[in-house]
Amino acid sequence: MVKIRIKDVKVKSIAVPIRGKLLRVAGEHLGRNVFTLVEIITDKGVTGYSETGGGGFSLAPLIEKLKDQLIGEDAFNLYRG
Repeated sequence: MVKIRIKDVKVKSIAVPIRGKLLRVAGEHLGRNVFTLVEIITDKGVTGYSETGGGGFSLAPLIEKLKDQLIGEDAFNLYRG
Protein backbone atom coordinates (compact mmCIF):
# COMPACT_ATOMS: atom_id res chain seq x y z
CA MET A 1 0.00 0.00 0.00
CA VAL A 2 1.36 3.41 -0.99
CA LYS A 3 1.46 5.93 1.85
CA ILE A 4 0.40 9.48 1.15
CA ARG A 5 2.41 11.84 3.35
CA ILE A 6 1.46 15.35 4.43
CA LYS A 7 3.81 17.82 2.77
CA ASP A 8 2.31 21.13 3.90
CA VAL A 9 -0.53 22.60 5.94
CA LYS A 10 -1.99 26.03 5.18
CA VAL A 11 -4.43 27.82 7.46
CA LYS A 12 -6.64 30.87 6.90
CA SER A 13 -9.33 32.37 9.12
CA ILE A 14 -12.28 34.44 8.01
CA ALA A 15 -14.68 36.44 10.18
CA VAL A 16 -18.31 37.02 9.25
CA PRO A 17 -19.95 39.91 11.15
CA ILE A 18 -23.18 39.28 13.05
CA ARG A 19 -25.81 42.01 13.05
CA GLY A 20 -27.57 42.60 16.35
CA LYS A 21 -26.98 40.97 19.70
CA LEU A 22 -26.53 37.23 20.04
CA LEU A 23 -26.41 35.77 23.53
CA ARG A 24 -24.67 32.52 24.39
CA VAL A 25 -23.92 30.59 27.57
CA ALA A 26 -20.75 32.60 28.27
CA GLY A 27 -22.51 35.93 27.68
CA GLU A 28 -22.91 38.18 24.67
CA HIS A 29 -21.39 36.96 21.40
CA LEU A 30 -18.33 38.80 20.09
CA GLY A 31 -20.23 40.11 17.08
CA ARG A 32 -18.69 37.79 14.52
CA ASN A 33 -18.52 34.16 13.47
CA VAL A 34 -14.98 32.99 12.80
CA PHE A 35 -14.23 30.04 10.54
CA THR A 36 -10.78 28.51 10.16
CA LEU A 37 -10.05 26.95 6.77
CA VAL A 38 -7.37 24.23 6.59
CA GLU A 39 -5.65 23.01 3.41
CA ILE A 40 -3.62 19.77 3.58
CA ILE A 41 -1.16 19.22 0.72
CA THR A 42 0.36 15.77 0.18
CA ASP A 43 3.50 14.50 -1.48
CA LYS A 44 1.37 12.73 -4.13
CA GLY A 45 -0.36 15.90 -5.34
CA VAL A 46 -3.60 15.26 -3.47
CA THR A 47 -5.02 18.28 -1.63
CA GLY A 48 -7.71 18.18 1.02
CA TYR A 49 -9.72 20.96 2.62
CA SER A 50 -11.48 21.28 5.94
CA GLU A 51 -13.24 23.94 7.99
CA THR A 52 -13.73 24.38 11.70
CA GLY A 53 -15.50 26.96 13.79
CA GLY A 54 -13.70 28.58 16.67
CA GLY A 55 -16.43 29.93 18.92
CA GLY A 56 -15.67 33.47 17.77
CA PHE A 57 -11.89 32.97 17.74
CA SER A 58 -9.46 31.80 15.09
CA LEU A 59 -7.94 28.34 15.56
CA ALA A 60 -5.16 29.21 13.08
CA PRO A 61 -2.49 29.80 15.78
CA LEU A 62 -3.16 26.37 17.31
CA ILE A 63 -3.07 24.59 13.94
CA GLU A 64 0.13 26.47 13.01
CA LYS A 65 1.76 25.12 16.20
CA LEU A 66 0.79 21.58 15.18
CA LYS A 67 2.03 21.98 11.60
CA ASP A 68 5.55 20.65 12.25
CA GLN A 69 4.09 17.54 13.89
CA LEU A 70 1.72 16.91 10.96
CA ILE A 71 4.26 17.21 8.12
CA GLY A 72 5.55 13.78 7.13
CA GLU A 73 2.61 11.92 8.69
CA ASP A 74 0.39 9.52 6.75
CA ALA A 75 -2.59 11.57 5.55
CA PHE A 76 -4.92 8.63 6.24
CA ASN A 77 -3.64 7.83 9.73
CA LEU A 78 -6.83 8.57 11.68
CA TYR A 79 -6.89 8.68 15.46
CA ARG A 80 -9.22 6.01 16.76
CA GLY A 81 -8.95 6.62 20.52
